Amino acid sequence: MKVSFISIVIPTFNDWHRLGLCLDALCAQTYPNAYFEVIVVNNDPADECPHWFKPYENVIILNEVKPGSYAARNRALEVAKGEIIGFTDSDTIPDPKWIENAVAYFWTNESVYRIAGAINLFYQTSRPTAVELYDALFAFRQKQYVEELGFGVTANMFTYKHLFDDIGPFNATLLSGGDYEWGRRANNSGYPIHFVDSVIVLHPARSKYNELKRKIKRVSGGHLSMKADATSRAKLMFNFLRGLKPKVEDINYIFKSNKITLAEKIMVFGIRHHLNILSNLEKVKISFGNKLERR
Repeated sequence: MKVSFISIVIPTFNDWHRLGLCLDALCAQTYPNAYFEVIVVNNDPADECPHWFKPYENVIILNEVKPGSYAARNRALEVAKGEIIGFTDSDTIPDPKWIENAVAYFWTNESVYRIAGAINLFYQTSRPTAVELYDALFAFRQKQYVEELGFGVTANMFTYKHLFDDIGPFNATLLSGGDYEWGRRANNSGYPIHFVDSVIVLHPARSKYNELKRKIKRVSGGHLSMKADATSRAKLMFNFLRGLKPKVEDINYIFKSNKITLAEKIMVFGIRHHLNILSNLEKVKISFGNKLERR
């Protein structure tokens, strides 16, 4: 297999324990260590690297004071040496062939400029909670994002570095949705993306409802930041009131699943409906001056 020098970019925020697991998995890659570097960007410099955190041979740790994972990723791009940039998050566990399979796909598909890989969720308990079941159904629908929207989430995405020279870095003003915004720019500039199911990372399913609530608030704020034409209070209030009615598409999607029982489907639907209401309410609150969720 031909080899290229790869830069792996990982933003982290108060997550040193899980970052260690991610870096251990990167050390076990089948791709030669001499041909990739890992750039970790600590997005909370006040939370310094702990004394127990072991050093890794091809890993550098930088700091970024500007809040947001996209600002952190841009910091890494400033020093990245790779021809290809791979993105993941500190709570993932990359498959041993993660880098190898990505590079091989680029070399055998010369017209491809971006790759979105599979993000396979795993449960943190032997008997998954309703929250974990919800996350498994709705989180990281990477193949759908690629085929319908032309982007891949940065929990598992590879691209040639020169795309950033051409279309610019991530929008560092966004706290959520920056991968979508950058991906659409790349798509509109003629840089196609493929979903590659052999380029795999594992990601823990969220197990606590508060985690889902924090995410939905952050994502809602991110969506609002990207849609200046949808920020009128009247429209947001209308969307909130309309959202009190359950969505038919959610009912169809959940109850067609053959992976969970009827009782579990009912619980998952309850979570989905409440989060939809919370999302619309958060947008209304932001329109009245509430700050965007940081994490």
